[in-house]
Amino acid sequence: ISYPEAASTGTLSVGRPFGIRAEVKNQGFALTTGTGELEINLGSTGCTFADTSEKNIKTFSEDSAVTWNLVAPDLPTPESTLRILFIKRPNDENTGDPAYVDESQQRTDITIRTVQAGNISVSASIQSPAGAKDLVLSSTQNFNVAANVASSGVKDVIAELLLPGSFKFGQNENLRKKVDPGESSVQWSVEAASDSSSYNELKIVCFGKDSNDETVNITSDTSKIFLDVIRSAQVEVVAEITSPQEATDNKVSLTQQFVVQARLVNYGQAGFKPGTYNLELFLPIGQDYSTTDPMKKSLTGFESVQWLINAPSHPTSLGNIEVRVPQNEGPRDENSDQEVNFWQGIRRDIIPIETIQKTVIVAALENRTPNNVVKGQPQVSMLGITILNQKEDVFSNNIVLNGFRLSIKDREGNAIENPAQVISRVAVTSYQNPEIVYGAVTNFNSGGIIPIYLSQPDTIRAGEADSLDLVIDIAQEPAITSIMFSIDVDTNSVFIQEAKTPYKPVLKGVLDQTDFTLQSDFCLIKGDNLKEYFCNYPNPFGSPERLTTTIPYYLKEDTDVEIKIYTLIGELVWSRSYKADEPQGRKGPHDGDVIWDARNDQGFRVLNGVYIIYIKTGSGENAMTKAAVIK
Repeated sequence: ISYPEAASTGTLSVGRPFGIRAEVKNQGFALTTGTGELEINLGSTGCTFADTSEKNIKTFSEDSAVTWNLVAPDLPTPESTLRILFIKRPNDENTGDPAYVDESQQRTDITIRTVQAGNISVSASIQSPAGAKDLVLSSTQNFNVAANVASSGVKDVIAELLLPGSFKFGQNENLRKKVDPGESSVQWSVEAASDSSSYNELKIVCFGKDSNDETVNITSDTSKIFLDVIRSAQVEVVAEITSPQEATDNKVSLTQQFVVQARLVNYGQAGFKPGTYNLELFLPIGQDYSTTDPMKKSLTGFESVQWLINAPSHPTSLGNIEVRVPQNEGPRDENSDQEVNFWQGIRRDIIPIETIQKTVIVAALENRTPNNVVKGQPQVSMLGITILNQKEDVFSNNIVLNGFRLSIKDREGNAIENPAQVISRVAVTSYQNPEIVYGAVTNFNSGGIIPIYLSQPDTIRAGEADSLDLVIDIAQEPAITSIMFSIDVDTNSVFIQEAKTPYKPVLKGVLDQTDFTLQSDFCLIKGDNLKEYFCNYPNPFGSPERLTTTIPYYLKEDTDVEIKIYTLIGELVWSRSYKADEPQGRKGPHDGDVIWDARNDQGFRVLNGVYIIYIKTGSGENAMTKAAVIK
């Protein structure tokens, strides 16, 4: 068999052309003359001539060759014999007779069999990871493509992978790979496109040469896979304080419990592979925040985890609570089976945190303490107090006021050991409406200290203030003639604490001072008659700091009132008259109804000196006192 080279063993591929070459050689010493003839007998091989005009008998000369061009049958055939034999021999140059041919050389046989032509089939598949076998990929993920190849009658088989669009071969990968004969497979590592897309066509084709006719190229059908690419899972750690509401501005009170909640937010299209992943909590170092919860918690999917944290019992500077996904402990992309990508490569979130101590401003309100009261007088305003709950942050805590610890003293500042000698009742009322009573005490202990508790705690919201008044009832027969109140502004004397915590706020004054005292003016307790009650204050007066003097008096009934001021030599300087139905003529004490500005009735300021103030009532009572004017 002269061609194809691969058919020289006698195995032919069906339907393929091949050639037979026969050469007659002279093995003697005498030459030959003339030509001879050879005949090819195809027998039962099923082969045919490539050209129907070709003859089965061909002429030859010594040491020359003849050829026949044949075609193998279209179907496989078992081994059979094709024969070539002498029909005519050339003549011996000496004898003129046909040249001698040994009996064994009269013919030659070629054994031929016909087999199916070479064939290749290929099937493409995603080999790994498992999440990509559904043909949905995450952007830029790596995956393995397999070519499962079955070949017969083919040699030098090559598999070629054709990638779509912006898909890339993995490192050191080649477009083509050699495939072993028979059933075999090869794989490529591929990187998916970076953008989401649909219906990406990936193709694998195999080719080789027919084992029996290397001039024939055998090519498989193209195997195709259609892939969808979605944005890979890309997550951000989100941590925040979720409760209580007053802690959600990241400022907490001493020992306050608060909840930190954390979760992952996925900005990609790919989900998480089923399974757990971990989030770990880190508290500020050296600031005494604590939790009894495990610092590392496991979760699945997009659920959240929480930690209950205890704030320290002391104020802190600004610190950071951190929630982190430990390295290689994050969720895995459902397609790539690799740990998900983190937004901007950040695996954590930070919560700024600060523990603060509540500050409350305590101040005295406008003085409403009368200078003079009468025995048995009720509802005497002694000390107005305002309490401002400062709003240090967005959700600052409320405060709860439960009462006060009062000190009661005389005019010289000495403690009144037995308050019942002076007062019969002390109460905390609304500054704006004394009819609203928050708490009252009628039984007193000795020692000059009066604790008073509110019947219902007063809750003051952040950023708001409450104004209160300490009000007393004078005893019917007081043993002491002057009285004043004071409150030490500290948490021992102001019963106050933060709502929802056992801790007490810092109490400060309007000038940012601490540990100070609020003190009322003193008032004098006088008899309920005109002579004891009648006086003036301040005395002396007339300076820029003390321009006027108040003239208090007491009326046992509604009556006309006449007040006159004289010099020491009896000259009338100033006078006023009031009817019984006017406010100045009503029964009871009058402190602040009549004021003299050291001017005479003509409006001119009087000279320095001592002046006589005289009062006469319609009921026949009168009284006198002296006033000194010093400019």
